[in-house]
Amino acid sequence: MSWLRKMLVHLALSRSDEALIKASWWRTAHRGAGMTLDPRMQFLEAQARQRAIPWDAMTPALLRQGEMMGSEMLGGSKVGGVRTEKIYVTGRSHSVPARLYLPTVRDNSAAMLVYYHFGGGVIGTLESCHRLCSLIAKEAARR
Repeated sequence: MSWLRKMLVHLALSRSDEALIKASWWRTAHRGAGMTLDPRMQFLEAQARQRAIPWDAMTPALLRQGEMMGSEMLGGSKVGGVRTEKIYVTGRSHSVPARLYLPTVRDNSAAMLVYYHFGGGVIGTLESCHRLCSLIAKEAARR
């Protein structure tokens, strides 16, 4: 899945300077020694300095905050070449809302990916994963 990793890195680093600064947990461009750090380097530095919180110290509020920051990083304009359908997955006791993402031009013999959003019902929503799923569907049409 190196194509997916490359796509995510490209997407992250192609964001606007403002979005990269926000994702770096700064409100303005980071300055040091009289110079301003490039927002892309600022983002990469923030990612490198990020310390993992042990799972036993993690709270739902911290998880939601991290998920929100990740969603903001992937935010942007509507992804073209992809359509969505609202569907429901029926279980024993109830139905769960879901979305079907389809490239507008597709190969019916191509593989299918089922993406279960992170969070297990505690964090994340269909909306927080919408752009990522759209980008995956668009990229899948190129394969």
